[in-house]
Amino acid sequence: MSAKPLILISGFSGAGKTTFWKELIAKHPDQIIRVPTTTSRPPREGDTPGVDYHFVTPEEFLRKKEAGEFLETSYHFGTHYGSTHPEKFNLAPGQIPLYTVDPNGVNAIKALYPDAHAFFLFISPEEQYKRLLARGTAPDLIQKRIDRYNEEAQLLENNRHLYHVLRNEEPDDLAKAIEYFKRTVQLG
Repeated sequence: MSAKPLILISGFSGAGKTTFWKELIAKHPDQIIRVPTTTSRPPREGDTPGVDYHFVTPEEFLRKKEAGEFLETSYHFGTHYGSTHPEKFNLAPGQIPLYTVDPNGVNAIKALYPDAHAFFLFISPEEQYKRLLARGTAPDLIQKRIDRYNEEAQLLENNRHLYHVLRNEEPDDLAKAIEYFKRTVQLG
């Protein structure tokens, strides 16, 4: 097990998880190191392999899973996702690995690393719908994400003790969330 703390970012689809971690890394590039999730989905326009995700075939993903390369895995909307063990990275002293995971992933990782800092970005169902619509998400996928919202809301409710919940709906919410994060993780 790693002696370094872990940072876990979770939240509803459209809540701003990517914007949040990119802001954190931009402000603390020497302290926070993002561990890209491995996925079996193909890259989307704008995705940078090795930064946004590690892209692999479904077969390669399953081989890695069988080999025990992941802390946790999940399967959503026909796609596999997995979080690589922090020991696989040569982190310098003081560097903290950051993972973006779903609520089930947080539960699994917190079981292994109880001192991990878990943050959940919260938005209302109405705000989620607006954001997914604004970014051109297909109507059938919007419905799937709304259905998943309800499942994740229940997981959040049942495991509220694991998280620092950060609202990200209003224009100044992201800045407040980052300041709260910095105090909690004790970043300079």
